Amino acid sequence: MEVYQPVERDSHSTVQVGDYLYMWGGVQPGLPEVHNNEKKKSMCSVVEVCHLPTGEWVQKPTTGDPPLGVIGCAAAVIRNEIFFFGGYCGHYG
Repeated sequence: MEVYQPVERDSHSTVQVGDYLYMWGGVQPGLPEVHNNEKKKSMCSVVEVCHLPTGEWVQKPTTGDPPLGVIGCAAAVIRNEIFFFGGYCGHYG
């Protein structure tokens, strides 16, 4: 059985809720350097989740429209809800 691992990235945000780490955004292979297109929306509509006691990673869909400023965004947890904000979208102009 192949073990899932998220793609390598940098400038992402990660927060902990209970026994889980939630990682979203960042510069990753294939991320379009445009503000808004379907491939970027698809790549930004998932969050990587790590179960800390086991080290197992899974990918979960997000809800709503994803923010497109995924590079260097900030994250906060309020009552077990995760909020992502800010970030650079990867294009100039």
